Amino acid sequence: MKPKKLLFGVLVLCVLSFGIQSVNAAPIKIDLWHAMGGIPGPTLEKIAEEFNASQNDVELHVHYQGSYYDLQQKFMASIAAKNPPALVQLPIEGTGVFGPTGALADLSGYLEDDPEIGFEHFQPGLLVDSWYKDQFLAIPFNRSNPVLYYNVDHFIEAGLGTEAPETWEELIEYSEKLTIVDDDGRIIRHGFSPNLHWWTLTPMIWSNGGNLADPETGTPMFASAEVAEVLNLISDMVNVSRTARVYAGTVFSAGDRARADFNQGKISMYIQSIGSLAGFDEELNLKTAFVPRFKDSEFVVPNGGGSLFMAENLTKEQKDAAWEVIKYFVQADTQAFWSQSTGYMPTCLPALDTPEMTDFYSEKPNYKTAVNQLPYAQKIPSSEVFLDIINVFESAVQEIVISQVDAFEVLEEAIKLIN
Repeated sequence: MKPKKLLFGVLVLCVLSFGIQSVNAAPIKIDLWHAMGGIPGPTLEKIAEEFNASQNDVELHVHYQGSYYDLQQKFMASIAAKNPPALVQLPIEGTGVFGPTGALADLSGYLEDDPEIGFEHFQPGLLVDSWYKDQFLAIPFNRSNPVLYYNVDHFIEAGLGTEAPETWEELIEYSEKLTIVDDDGRIIRHGFSPNLHWWTLTPMIWSNGGNLADPETGTPMFASAEVAEVLNLISDMVNVSRTARVYAGTVFSAGDRARADFNQGKISMYIQSIGSLAGFDEELNLKTAFVPRFKDSEFVVPNGGGSLFMAENLTKEQKDAAWEVIKYFVQADTQAFWSQSTGYMPTCLPALDTPEMTDFYSEKPNYKTAVNQLPYAQKIPSSEVFLDIINVFESAVQEIVISQVDAFEVLEEAIKLIN
C-alpha cells in the first residue's frame, strides 16, 4: 500500500503546485505611451503606480514620448513596424488621424457591457471626437479647452475693473490700455499674447466664420477670407499697434516662453489650455475666462486635450487588461485627483459630484471655467492628413505674423503643399 500512498501524495503535490502557479501567474504587462511633460507627467506616473499597487493581474508601464507631435510620429512608426503599444494617449485629433489605419481597437463593446463605465459615465460633449465612422476609439482622459488667462492687477491698474473682455473687439481695446511703453519707446508690457498654435487660434477662426478643414471630409479650407482676416488682425496687433507679442519657434517652445512672460507680468492676457493652469505662479493674481467671440457671434471653442486609445493587434487577454487600466484612469476618484493636480477637466460626471471637486471648485473657481465653457465646445475637423494640415498652417501663420506679409496670399500658397 505504501507505493500507492506515495503515488497519491505525489499527485496531490502536483495538483497543488499547478494550482499555485495558476493563482500566481505572471501579470499581463501593458505599455502606455503618453505626452505628459511638466506637472502632468509625475501625476500620471503616480496614477500608474497606484493602479499597479491596487491589483496583481496587470502590470502597467508608462513611457513619455515627448510632445504630442513627437508622440504621433512615433506611434505612426510603431504601426508601420506592427509593434504599437497596448495603450497610447493621443491628442484630440488622434481619432481622425489614426482611425483610417485600422490600428485602433473599437471600444464600444466594453462601454456597452461594463457595469461600471459606460457612455453615460462621461461629460456630455466629450465623446464627439471619439468616433471614427461607426467605431468608438477614444476614451476621454486629459481633456481641456482653451481659456483666456488675465492678470487682475494689471486690469485694475489700467482702470478696466476685474472682468475679462467678452469680445475680440473689446480685447483689442483692452490690449491698448494694458500695454506699457517706457520713455525710450521700448515696450515693457504687452496687453496680449496670441498663441500661434492651430488649436488656440481655432476659436477666433470659428467665431469669424472660417475653419481649417471641412468638418465632414477633412479637406483643408484655411485659404479663406475669414481665416486671413483673423491672421491679419493678429499681425496688426503685433506689428502696427504693438499691443501683442508673439514668440518664434515651435508652438510648444513658444508657448512655454509666453507662459513664463505671463508669470513675470510682462503680458496681461494670454490664451492657453486649461491644462496649463497648475503651472502658473500661485502668487500671481490671475483669473480665467471664456475665449472671446466676435461681437456678432456666439462663444465657441474646440474640444481639446487627449484620450486613451487601445491597439487592435492585442490578444483578448491583453485587451481586457488594457481596459482595466482605462477604467482606473477614468474612475471618479482618479479623475478628481488628476483634475486638481493638473487643471484638466474631470472627464466623468461622477467626479464632478465628489465632495473633493465641489470644495476644490469653490476654493479655486479658475479651474471650473473650462467645464462651464464645455457647452460651447465643438468637434474639431480631422482626417488622416490633419497632421499635414496643421503643420503647414502653423508655418504659414508664423510667416504671416513675423514677416508681416499679406495673410491671404500666404495661405493660398500654403494650402497647395498639402497632398
